[in-house]
Amino acid sequence: MDTREEPASTTRAAPRPTLRPARRLLAGVLLSLAAAVVAAPAAAQAPDRPTGPVKILVGFPPGGSTDIMARVIAEKMKDGLGVPVVVENRPGAAGRVAAEGLKVAPPDGNTIFITPLAPLVIAPLVYKKLNYDPDKDFAPLAHLANMQLALAVPFASEVKTIADLTRYLQANPTRANFGTPGAGSYPHFFGLLLGKDLAVPMNHVPYRGGAPLSADLAGNQITMGIDGLPDFFKLHQADKLRIIASTGEKRSEAAPNIPTFAEQGYPQFSVYVWFGAYAPAATPKAVQATLEKALIAAVNTPEVREQLLKFGYDPTGLPGQQMQKITEQDRARLKPIIESSGFTPEN
Repeated sequence: MDTREEPASTTRAAPRPTLRPARRLLAGVLLSLAAAVVAAPAAAQAPDRPTGPVKILVGFPPGGSTDIMARVIAEKMKDGLGVPVVVENRPGAAGRVAAEGLKVAPPDGNTIFITPLAPLVIAPLVYKKLNYDPDKDFAPLAHLANMQLALAVPFASEVKTIADLTRYLQANPTRANFGTPGAGSYPHFFGLLLGKDLAVPMNHVPYRGGAPLSADLAGNQITMGIDGLPDFFKLHQADKLRIIASTGEKRSEAAPNIPTFAEQGYPQFSVYVWFGAYAPAATPKAVQATLEKALIAAVNTPEVREQLLKFGYDPTGLPGQQMQKITEQDRARLKPIIESSGFTPEN
């Protein structure tokens, strides 16, 4: 038997070919291009506008001044966005309930907030603790309009002027009750200051919005009410209540027969309430820009301007970037007024 061992095989696996430097560079470029091609559709699909129906939060009941404005704008705004735009009323706490709703809304542009100045200007001056920070939680989209305030009485009242009101309240001090759309609202502080100027202590009666206040005035259930001119205007025209004075430097174009406070000897009450639109602060800038454009375009259409003027608004349509400056100016102006009023949230 041959016991010699076979020699170990000397055959080795052929070495794997290596890429030359130029080929490695080309491969890297091709991989980068492939990644870019894959990523491109995703980037192209990044939304710059709301992806679904837009919901406008309003902090007051249907029929009030804020509700009227929001619905007029929403009807035209949908044309610019190409999606439905609806109004959702969340009344309560002079607009703060709706403001809290905006804070927790997804920042996708599908929820915005149309509001008068109270939740953003007055609330931080009155309440030590809010469930939102108006400067950090909200992104201003547009300044929409200004509005005059109005002082109204039941149509059956004997009061037709501020002088009449002064005489009536001095003779009937227990009837010095004035209603507003809510505690802590601009009309609330306006009424307290008016009482001081008339030298008649006034008792504030807060309502949950302008519509129920107007209904009680029309039903002769309260001596007087203070709210935005649009809240009272239709019932004034229908002889259901009587507006005896409006704020502003001149008479409203919509109501040229209503004298101003200034005409009746009270020029210090030539003031306005402004309305703005807001989105959650984390809403992408591109989406904010689309919403801003749609809002301003809607306000500036002849149809919307005509309707807003008819209801007693002064349309503005200013960019959102101007809102912070306006807000800060109004806080500085209103701070001493609120402090001098003696109001606290417990009132």
